[in-house]
Amino acid sequence: MAIPTLRTEIKRLLIISLWVVFGLGYFGRFPLPGFLSKANLLILAGFVTGAAWGYGSWVLGRRSYASLPLEEFFVLATGTGFGLLSLLMFAAGVFGLWTQTGAVAIVVAGLLLCIRKYVIPAKAGIQKPLQDGGWIPAFAGMTNTIPLFLISVGAVLSLLLAFTPVTYYDSLVYHFALPQAYIQAGHWIGQKELIYSAFPQAMEMIWTLGMLLAKDVLANLLGWVISILGLMAVYTFGRRYFGEKTAAWAIALLIIMPAYLLLSSGGYIDVGLALYSFLSFYVLCLWSEGNGGLGLAGFFAGCAVGTKYTGAIPLAIGMVVLLKKTRPLTLKTLAANELCYAGMALVAVSPWLVKNIYYVGNPVFPFFCQWSFRGVNPWLHDAAVGYFRGLAEYSPRSGWHLLQLIWDIAVNGLNLGGGMDVLGDLGWAPLFAFLPALWLIKKKTSPLWLLLLYSLCFFIPWGMSRPVLRFLMPLAPFLALAAAYGYVEGMLSQTRGVRLAAGAFLALLLLSGFHNFFDVADALSLFKVPLGFESREQYLSKKLNYYDAASFVNTLPETSRTYVVGDQRGYYYNRPVLVTPVFNANPLTLWANDATSGEDLGRRLRAQGVTHLLINDTEFKRLDGVYHLFPFTPKGQANWNALRAHAAKSLYHDAHCEVLAL
Repeated sequence: MAIPTLRTEIKRLLIISLWVVFGLGYFGRFPLPGFLSKANLLILAGFVTGAAWGYGSWVLGRRSYASLPLEEFFVLATGTGFGLLSLLMFAAGVFGLWTQTGAVAIVVAGLLLCIRKYVIPAKAGIQKPLQDGGWIPAFAGMTNTIPLFLISVGAVLSLLLAFTPVTYYDSLVYHFALPQAYIQAGHWIGQKELIYSAFPQAMEMIWTLGMLLAKDVLANLLGWVISILGLMAVYTFGRRYFGEKTAAWAIALLIIMPAYLLLSSGGYIDVGLALYSFLSFYVLCLWSEGNGGLGLAGFFAGCAVGTKYTGAIPLAIGMVVLLKKTRPLTLKTLAANELCYAGMALVAVSPWLVKNIYYVGNPVFPFFCQWSFRGVNPWLHDAAVGYFRGLAEYSPRSGWHLLQLIWDIAVNGLNLGGGMDVLGDLGWAPLFAFLPALWLIKKKTSPLWLLLLYSLCFFIPWGMSRPVLRFLMPLAPFLALAAAYGYVEGMLSQTRGVRLAAGAFLALLLLSGFHNFFDVADALSLFKVPLGFESREQYLSKKLNYYDAASFVNTLPETSRTYVVGDQRGYYYNRPVLVTPVFNANPLTLWANDATSGEDLGRRLRAQGVTHLLINDTEFKRLDGVYHLFPFTPKGQANWNALRAHAAKSLYHDAHCEVLAL
């Protein structure tokens, strides 16, 4: 008599049911902190990415990219989509649609395009992948054990960092502070107290979208998505031109680079700039082989300039690359190609030029700051001159000093970025140390020479201006590919002893990078909130000396307007604030010097709509030593002292800040 047995399907169902019951009991007792909220935010970030893919694939179509594998098309289409999302958000600000409803509408429209183009045809069985690779991306086929381990570690670490509250200085001053001010207004506003508001803001538009949908954590996650998209671009490019092993090592070197990890979220824009710069070069290479259109390369170059003015360097290099790649090289063909490339770049960057013309009368302010279409420009002269004076701490190089700069990058990188700029100083050594290994490769391919030429053309103007190492981030994907190719094809093809020495040296460099990363992470306590060891409020209260005072300001009436004295950080205020500028003239100085008494100064402030003062004495002392924030006359100083002592009412006070009611 046969013993009755259960079907395999029933066994699996019972085991899964047991796990569900077991999990409910265990995680009810030992919960993962914020797991559901993190999962929901990740899903929402996925929706935004899907919307970007929908917009990008709709614009690119399929005809020009039919020969590309699906993963390459995904990278190009999604990168295009994020550029389009920036432009759509710019337009939404023009029409006063910076609302949660407006943001949802933009994302839903992109998702509908994605569904219409991929989901419905796939269900109907009529749409096939772009090549023979199937719908499972080729990334899943990566078999290089060590690079795959490093990539996994880097991806997890960077994802955790995305759930850390933003404390990076520039983000608090403008990368996140400007989107917050825009959301409060619901439309574009000019902020004459912040010179940074005249900078291109393509990435800030993505942060604005994230904040409208789910506050700053989603904005952080979108930064992480963009960093992962950059890695995917490096991988697909490397696999196409250098082989899978080189591609795997390239993204491994990049994703565990401390600078890339630390800048992949937190509101900084350098990783986005790296993505657009690399995609522009990528499309130029594809175009030279008959894949894709030249206009897309120009669009990505324009997005790079729209992210940061230094994106003009990749734009110019692309025009040089066209000289090499244009065939037949006739004046007519070259002029047509250059016009197509530069014209699309201009289309992508034009919103920021028009915005600057409208607000400051100069499309490229603060450059050529003495020139303006408008007769009265509150940002001219003092603000721009002060800004460029602030960069004087970074010394330009010339001639043979550029060779010394390579040594300084690898060994003395901390000298090429002060303050929070140190985030971009860490982890460059492996990218430069293995470049000489390219010498051992007997047959160097055309893409390699083009990669090195691009790197040289970027490095020279960067080094001969004012080399802040964080500003070199657009070159990191290129260096990672070149270093990986040197390691794989140059060193691993040598004798066993040389291979072991190269592997040991690389391992030591990577261990040093991990040490530097965790040193910064420990100093900034970057993992406490993501891992649930500290609440968001506790963390920010410890890390930002103004956060508790800002929390008090957020309880004031919605009609209040607070002048933040001595501090230019404007993020984490949910009420309108006027921050202290460090480059242009501070209006409080003029009001105090002209007032007849402390009471008169208070009246002048109220006449400007100011209802409260938040005075950050700690930050004031730090900034005043560098910028001399308030050059009061003796009379102005007396008026200011009288206002603080008698004419205003103290509402809040802590070790760093005081809040006064006028």
